[in-house]
This record gives sequence, C-alpha cells and structure tokens, in this order.
Amino acid sequence: MFFTDLGLSQTFIREVAKPHVDLASLFSELFFSRVLLCLVTSLLSIPFVLFLYSNNSNMQYAAFWIIIPSIFGVAFQGIGIVYFQVRETMIYSALIQTVSGIMTAVFLFICIFMNWGINIVAPFYGISFLIGGVFSLWLVFRKIQLKLKYQLPEALLRDLLSFSIGGGLLMVLPQMGSLVMERVTELKQVGLFSAAYRIPSFLYYIPGVVAAAFYPLLFKFGNANLKEEHFKLSVNQIRIMHSFGVVMCLPFLFYPQWWIEFLFGPQWLEASVTLSILSLMVILQSVSFPLADALTTKGMQRKRAIILFLSLVIGITLYTILGAKLGSLGGAYAALGVELTMLAGLIAFNPQGLRLFWKGTSRNWINLLIVIGVHMLISGMIYPIIGMVLDVLMYTFMFLVLNKESKEFVFQLLSKRRKV
Repeated sequence: MFFTDLGLSQTFIREVAKPHVDLASLFSELFFSRVLLCLVTSLLSIPFVLFLYSNNSNMQYAAFWIIIPSIFGVAFQGIGIVYFQVRETMIYSALIQTVSGIMTAVFLFICIFMNWGINIVAPFYGISFLIGGVFSLWLVFRKIQLKLKYQLPEALLRDLLSFSIGGGLLMVLPQMGSLVMERVTELKQVGLFSAAYRIPSFLYYIPGVVAAAFYPLLFKFGNANLKEEHFKLSVNQIRIMHSFGVVMCLPFLFYPQWWIEFLFGPQWLEASVTLSILSLMVILQSVSFPLADALTTKGMQRKRAIILFLSLVIGITLYTILGAKLGSLGGAYAALGVELTMLAGLIAFNPQGLRLFWKGTSRNWINLLIVIGVHMLISGMIYPIIGMVLDVLMYTFMFLVLNKESKEFVFQLLSKRRKV
C-alpha cells in the first residue's frame, strides 16, 4: 500500500498548511495522483501473482480478489483520512477507520460462520476494504468539490523523493529483525523474538493517533517560520506522546510473564524477558516520532531520511552480531540499539534537538522513576492485573498534575470541531 502514496499525503499536508492555498485544486491533484498510482500498482502486481502462483489457479484467483480491491480501498481511505486530518476534524478520520474495520470483521465472520472456501472468502475480504474506501470518499465529497481537470502536481512533487525514501525505510525497519535473525540463529529463537515483537509494534499505533493531530499545525508554523510557536508545539507533542508511550509500556515492562502466558500460552514463557526489553521500544519511539516530525515540518525531511538509512545499516549489523550470539535476547537488544541510534540522530541533526528532548521528557522521566520505585516496593504483594492498573493510574495522575498545559492542549486539539 506504500506504493499508492509514496509520500504524497505528507507533501499534501505540507502544502495545505501554507497560507492562501487552493484546497480544492490541491486535493484534486492528490486524488488523481493516488488513483494513478493505484492503477500502476495493480498492473505491476499482476505478473508477480501469476509468477508466484503459476501452478495454482485458485490462489491466483484469491490473490487478485484480495490485492486489487484492497489497493484501491486502502488508498481511498487514506485520501479521506488525510483530508480530515488537514481540516482538523479527526473524528471523521476515526470514523473511516472504524467503519472499514467493522466491514472487514463482519464479512470475515459471515464467511467463517457459513464455512465458505477461499474462493468466496477472498472476494468478500477485498470488497470489504473497497467499501471502506467508498465510504471515505463519500464523506469527503460531501465537504469538497473535486476539480476534474488534472495537471502535474508540482507542489506535491516538491521534495517527494525524501518523503518516499523515508516512508520506504520506515516500512522496512520493523521487518528487519526477523529477516536478519532467521539467517543467523535457530528457528526457535526467531519465533520467540517475533512473538514478543508483535506486542510493542502494535502498541505504538495508539499514541500515533495523537501525532496525526499535531502534524498539520506543525507544518503551519514551520512554513510560516514561526520558530518559537513550532518549538512549543513540538514540546507539547513530545511530552504527550512520551506519556502515552510510558503508559503503554508499563504493563509489559513489569509483567511480561503474565502477558506471554495470557496471549501465547505457557510454552512461550521463554519470550518474557525479550518482551520486557522490547517494551522499552515504545518509550523510545514515543520520543523519536515527534522529534522526527519536528525535523520534517521545518523542511529537513532529507535529514530524517539519512537518519533512517543509518539506523537501517546499524540495525542489520546489530541483529547479525547480537542475534547470532544471544538469540531472541540479542534481537531485543538490537531493536533497542536501532531506536537509540534513531533518537540520537534526531537530536543531533536538529539544532534545537537536545533542548526539545529535555523540555519534552524531563518531567516524564521523573514520573517514571517514581512509578518504578513504588512498583518495586509493592509488586510482590498484589495480583498482576491490579499491579498493572495501579502503575498506569499512578503515572497518569502524576502526568495530569505536573503537565496541566499539555493536558489542556491535547483535549482542545482532539475535541476541536470545524465546519469543512
């Protein structure tokens, strides 16, 4: 699905944040450009499917029904999500994702209940994404009129290569661990690492929702060269997303055995320490993500792409060495090494990076240390579920008390309604 966007959504947000823009024209350029990319991606996927399943016509049939409707459906959903993101009406973006998820779940439930085969399940699955995409476009076209005359989107293409490279690297980095480790260590260790890695990689989607609300405002301040406003907004984003990251991390950092047994069964308990280490990724990502946004929205996307490339190279090296020596634990340490590399680069490449990092996270680190201290005192006396709830509540309470301005800001941001 990356190839149906190639960074166009980000350049669209950047251009819309500029003063005196023709939103209808820019949106029309985005829409037709993405439709064109969908057509090209669909055509290119045909020979791959025919080659991969050359001896199985049933799999070819199923693959085409899943891939092609999904390409258009997800792209159309993305168009709606980014439109409502720039108009600061995130409720519609959430509605699009919710409707799409419900449609997919309903269709899959019907297929399982009716015990249908792959030849019926595949069309239903693909069409469910397409319905979500059509719903997204219906919402958008109620708000804006599409201009049918298409011209080369020069504004959207400006510096698109940096966004494309950065997006491609972001897509590769989460897959890198398992791909490298399966070549340097035994299959059991790869399985333990992959099972533990699924949890933090899923968790980060939650604070990412908050990040989407900041992006257009950051571009607005960056385009206008309002350095102080941009800095203050970046500090708020770091502080809020870092707090989300800590809250998401705490249960898995302190109670990995309980989660592994609950999710995968007692036979996977060996992955507990790996999960505890990998959960720290969520905290690090919750800082590096807004620091990366701070670079991008000030026109330094190329620096972000360079940092991602360096992280990829260092990551391959770390996974190869540590994975071979320590197995799944080595993979966990390598993953943390990648995140620390990225964080260090984002701080070093930004003239205000160190100041942003300190002002955005200093209070949160103090809160986290207090929670860790209290946890060590009482953890052996209480049941894990109660301990998780107490840890999260304790940290959340301290954040709300010590960061009133950030709390008020995010509530205003997420509750904002505007006629579009």
